[in-house]
Amino acid sequence: MSIDNLRITKHGMPDRFEQMGYPSVFLDRPVEWNVVDQAVKDRMDDPEFNGGVINFYGDPEVGKSALVKGVIIPNLTKRYPNIPIVHVDFGDSWEKYGALDGKTQFIIDIAEKLAQVTGEPVVDLLAEKGKRMEALTDWMRATLTLQSFDWNSGVDDVYILATLGSREAELVSGFKEYTRRLAEKRRKTVVFVLDSTDQILNTRGVADRDFLRLLQEELIVHTTDTGLYVWVVSGRKPFEPSDRRMERRFQSCELEMPAL
Repeated sequence: MSIDNLRITKHGMPDRFEQMGYPSVFLDRPVEWNVVDQAVKDRMDDPEFNGGVINFYGDPEVGKSALVKGVIIPNLTKRYPNIPIVHVDFGDSWEKYGALDGKTQFIIDIAEKLAQVTGEPVVDLLAEKGKRMEALTDWMRATLTLQSFDWNSGVDDVYILATLGSREAELVSGFKEYTRRLAEKRRKTVVFVLDSTDQILNTRGVADRDFLRLLQEELIVHTTDTGLYVWVVSGRKPFEPSDRRMERRFQSCELEMPAL
């Protein structure tokens, strides 16, 4: 199913009631849910290499977070109880991810969340007997460096940025190998859900574009190339493909306010 650049309007129910803190008018979104549901089904039936990134965007108060937290995550959990779901809300976490070391922390966090929901620790999977060890070495060196780094040591910003850049490359290497081995071992769909991604696109210029490049061109491209990962991305602004490799992966939907 493709819904490229489609404006989706869903007429809500006239009576409002509260469920998980959201009015029913925002929760009655079967069209949008069906898009996510189909993407998961496709990958459960067989690896699917097109699509893989579903982008919901729209104006403030249109119900994007309600869709993510009140429809998509609960429905996925209910219908596919064995499918791992990794959820990150940038609105709640941007103070951390918008910091100087935010990109490296983001990679560590989503890897650890994925390990929690799959029961496959990053280090354990990277250290499996008979597998190449470079990714494990990269991951361990990067995480240990970041954990022990003294941000108040008086070193200049150039040194800090150089250190972060080196560690970021090592973390990306480890994350790619971890998610690849996880896909090979489990052969099951995994869903990443990112909410409030307008935080990435909003105010920080070059640093934001760097974050977007990392997320799209490194993490998303790699995982969707396995045919088993789905990314649901929600924010005020379109999460547009950063290069041509991303174009075949995207399904974009602009949400409108449900009519009463």
